Amino acid sequence: MGAVRAQDLQAMSIVWGTTKGAARDQIDRTELERRELLMMCYLSHDRYQVQGEQTTVADRHTLAVSVTRGRLTRTTSFTTVTGPSSRWYVEDVDLTHMQDFCSQR
Repeated sequence: MGAVRAQDLQAMSIVWGTTKGAARDQIDRTELERRELLMMCYLSHDRYQVQGEQTTVADRHTLAVSVTRGRLTRTTSFTTVTGPSSRWYVEDVDLTHMQDFCSQR
């Protein structure tokens, strides 16, 4: 979330990924930047708080995260996975509840 707030595409490309590793090593740069810009729109925030964590299967966790921007607060889920060298990556975010964040801009 720090990379989103800082609008740092390079930092986002290191944090996001899959069991195979960082997104920047798997996705074409133009496509990756397009995805990151969309994620910035949906996840831009004034503050956030991790509400809880659930292990869904080994090496995969779901985090409930409360995100606030202005007067809007929404809770969504982040799915994290273990990649190479036991490093954790954000694999997915449920943006269903975050759509009004992006339309507010």
